[in-house]
Amino acid sequence: MAISIKEAAMVLGCGLFCVGMARWSSHTTDQVLQQGKTTVCTVSGSGNNMIVGFAVDGAAQQIVIGRPYARLYEGETFALKYLDDDLKNAEVLFWEPVFDSKLFAPTPATSLEDSWTNPPVSFTYTVDGKNFERSQKLQPGKELDELKQVRVLYKKSDPRIAYLVYER
Repeated sequence: MAISIKEAAMVLGCGLFCVGMARWSSHTTDQVLQQGKTTVCTVSGSGNNMIVGFAVDGAAQQIVIGRPYARLYEGETFALKYLDDDLKNAEVLFWEPVFDSKLFAPTPATSLEDSWTNPPVSFTYTVDGKNFERSQKLQPGKELDELKQVRVLYKKSDPRIAYLVYER
C-alpha cells in the first residue's frame, strides 16, 4: 500500500513536533534543576496522578504529575526545584526525601536491586519480622555501585515509608 506525499508529510511533521517537544521539555527540566530555587513539597493523591503541594513566597501552589513509581504514600515530602516565572514546570527531586530523622529508625536492606525501569533502585527491608519493598530514584549521575554503603531509614509510625541513605 502506497503512502501519499500528504500522509508522509503529516507523519514527518508529527515526528518533528514530538522531537521538538521532548527537547523543549528536557531543556526546561535541565534549566529548572540547574537554576531553580529549592523548597519542600508534599505529595498526595491516588491512582496514576499525584498532587504536589508547595509554597512560594507564602502562597500555596500545586501541580499534578503522573505518579513516577508505585509505593509513594500520602504526606511524603521531597525537595522541589522551581523557577519563579514557571511554577507549573517545577521538578520534584524524588531522590531527595525531606524528613525528620527523629521519626525514623535504621534497618539494613535485605536486598538492593538496580533496575532498568523507573525508578532504578528497588530495595527490601524487614521491620518487626514483616518484610517491606520500596523503590527510590537515584540522584542523576549516581550509580548504585558507586555508593560505598547503603542503609535504610524507615518511618517508625508507618514502616511502609522508607528511604535509602547513602554513606560516603
